[in-house]
Amino acid sequence: MTKIKCKDFISAPKDHISIILAWLEGFYTKESDPPIIFSDKMAKDAKNLNTYCNDHGDDNIVHAADMVMPVK
Repeated sequence: MTKIKCKDFISAPKDHISIILAWLEGFYTKESDPPIIFSDKMAKDAKNLNTYCNDHGDDNIVHAADMVMPVK
């Protein structure tokens, strides 16, 4: 995931973006939390990630997620 740049993420096809977001949601979930995808949280995180990536196109997606998504 660290090879994916923000500019590549925001210009990717929607199905690729969805897969990346699902992976990030899992990565940024506490190990003790139940394995549930919360669509409202995912939509909020996607919006925040998109906003960050529009301003920081050369950052990798993991760094971007570190900046806008709650840490595990």
